[in-house]
Amino acid sequence: MSRVFPAARPVTGPTAAVMKYDILSAIGLIGIHGSNRDQVSMPRLALLVTARYNWRRNEVSMGQAEMARLWGVSDRTAKREVKFWVEQKLLICVRAGVRGRVASYRLNLSRIIEMSEPFWAAIGSDFSKRMAAEEIPEPQDQKVVPLRVRHAVPSEPDISDPWSAVKRSLNASHPEVYSSWLADLDYDWSGPGTVHVTAPSRFIASYVDGHYMDVIEAALRLEVPDFRQVSISTS
Repeated sequence: MSRVFPAARPVTGPTAAVMKYDILSAIGLIGIHGSNRDQVSMPRLALLVTARYNWRRNEVSMGQAEMARLWGVSDRTAKREVKFWVEQKLLICVRAGVRGRVASYRLNLSRIIEMSEPFWAAIGSDFSKRMAAEEIPEPQDQKVVPLRVRHAVPSEPDISDPWSAVKRSLNASHPEVYSSWLADLDYDWSGPGTVHVTAPSRFIASYVDGHYMDVIEAALRLEVPDFRQVSISTS
C-alpha cells in the first residue's frame, strides 16, 4: 500500500478531467489565500494552464512575448513572472529556450499540493479527500493506477418511474460519464415538467451543473414528454 496524491499523478485516463479541475482549483486557492504577489500571479498561471498547457506531454511551451500578450502586460513582467514561478518551484524548466526555440516548463504538482493544502477545507471535504487520497493498493504489473468507479448494472425497466428510463438512457449514451458522475444522482418532480436533481455532495452537484446538465436535459427531453426545466443541488 502507498499514499498517492491524485493531483501528483500523470493527468491522463478517465479521471483526467476531474484532476485538471482540481489542479486549477488548487492554483486558485494559492492565489486567493496567499500573499499579495500570489493574488496577482496565480490567476496568470491558471490562465496559462487553461489556455496553453499540453496535458498529454505534461508541459507548456510558450514564449514570454506570447505570455505578455495573454496577460496584457509587458515582456519584462512576463519574464519576471516565469522566474518567480521557477523560484517558487511551481514550474520546472524541462527544456531551456535556445536559438529561437521557446523554453518548456512542467507544472510541479507536488509543490502545488503543498502550497494549497492549508486551504483545501475552503472548497470542501470532498476536495480534500481527493487531494489527499486514501491509501490504495499498488497495481500489479501495471504502471497506471486503475480508476475505481462503480459501473452501473442495468436493471429491469420501471415504467412507473421515468427517472429510471432517463438513467438507462444516460448509461447507454455516456457510460463512463454515467458511472463516474451521474449514477448516484436522484430526483424529484418539483411540478409539471420540472425536475430537481439531487447529488450526494456539493462538489458533484457543482461539477455536474457545469459540465453535464446538457446531457441530462437531452435524456429528460427524450424520456419525459412534458419536461421543461431541470435544476440540481445537494441532497
